[in-house]
Amino acid sequence: MNKRISNLEQIMYARSIILNEGEAKGKNLIDVYNGVFECLISVDNGLDITSLKYKGVNISYLSKMGINSKLDDFPYRFEGGLLYTCGLDNIGTMNGKFKHGMYHLKKAILTKKIVNENEIIIEGEVFDNKFFEQNLKLKRTIKFNYLSSKFHIEDEVSNIGYEEAKYCLLYHFNLGYPFLDENCEIKFGNENIVAKTEIANKNISRQKMFETPCDNSIEEVFYCLNNNGLVEVFNKKSKLKFKLKYDSSLLPIIAEWKSYKSGDYALGLEPSTSKMDNEIVYKTLKPSEKIIYKFEIEITE
Repeated sequence: MNKRISNLEQIMYARSIILNEGEAKGKNLIDVYNGVFECLISVDNGLDITSLKYKGVNISYLSKMGINSKLDDFPYRFEGGLLYTCGLDNIGTMNGKFKHGMYHLKKAILTKKIVNENEIIIEGEVFDNKFFEQNLKLKRTIKFNYLSSKFHIEDEVSNIGYEEAKYCLLYHFNLGYPFLDENCEIKFGNENIVAKTEIANKNISRQKMFETPCDNSIEEVFYCLNNNGLVEVFNKKSKLKFKLKYDSSLLPIIAEWKSYKSGDYALGLEPSTSKMDNEIVYKTLKPSEKIIYKFEIEITE
């Protein structure tokens, strides 16, 4: 250890905390700081990322419901956060199932929390199983390096049952103010953009741009087909850039969700195994088969 430091937590840490008020009372989180990023990771929500700040600037979106432990329908419980994982049973709305699936409502079993002079490693397991049906395990690992402006997420999905199992995944990355404003430009690695909704189709010429808040605005959703695994959001005023890298061969669809609605001002970047709603195509895993999804998140100045 550096001789100037008597306690490593002076410069970086991963602290287990329990919230003690409001709708989030009793929720288990990990408070992470690597000297650059401040990050809250929710153990009670499958190690989803509740918030992210870069050098004190908020990057992620937090909904009006805030951090909560609700089990209500999606509109009453959607927290936002930097990462809200959707699946493994459903993405979108389909067959009366919970909108965007049950994953975010599942508690992780924390298997590793390591902090040393070079890195922070958080690891946990989430199980998606049902009597007489699927038995899936998702092992998530999140890694930060000291003073690095990038970090990594790795999800290993495995079929620990004895029969073929179906699943789907959508990674709902959410950006918010003050990083997100009308100075932002959105860039995909592929320009093959199609509108999912009628209102999005009307505004497809402005797909790359972000607008100022507007009362009574309606959300817009686009699909970028055959993206090359890179999406960037650049704020021309602050000069900050959010970069998301992933394996597009495993996540061939990325949705872009734009909400300019006053008080619900957010941008969602959503790499997915499939389109949503009635266009879901499920992936399958044979017994003992596994697949790994990797992400790199970087902020540049």
